[in-house]
Amino acid sequence: EVQRVAEDAVLSRQSLSDALDPTSRQRVDAVREEFPELVVTLERLRGLNAFGPIDKLKERGIAPGMIELLTEAGVMSLNQPGQYAVPDLYRHGVDMPRMGPK
Repeated sequence: EVQRVAEDAVLSRQSLSDALDPTSRQRVDAVREEFPELVVTLERLRGLNAFGPIDKLKERGIAPGMIELLTEAGVMSLNQPGQYAVPDLYRHGVDMPRMGPK
């Protein structure tokens, strides 16, 4: 049997996984406080795939200026031309699924 976690590890993979959801929700709440103009935009992200074409954001009524503000706040990145990505730290907090192979 292969042991995946060192016996002297401070945090297990499961502990980190369990902490991600509440941490993400706390982080999104902090973004709402720091960037009140993003409150409506964050709601529009709910249920949208965490990775995809920027056109999907525009279909949700998210203006280019709000996309810029989301990237400034760290909520999303524009990694590839025409594509956005929301890291797990924010994905859980705005209830965005991650589609694709598991």
